[in-house]
Amino acid sequence: MNDEFHQRFPTEGPIRGPAASWLTKTVKSSAAEIEYRLGNPEGVPTLISD
Repeated sequence: MNDEFHQRFPTEGPIRGPAASWLTKTVKSSAAEIEYRLGNPEGVPTLISD
């Protein structure tokens, strides 16, 4: 992370501890559910075109 940013905005510091673990799991499970609902269970990026 950018240390200068966290010095200027200390309330926006990195999430640590149980909250970070919970957030990581939530984001991963949400992404997995979205991929499944899009019919892409392997998570192959199909929405991004060249």
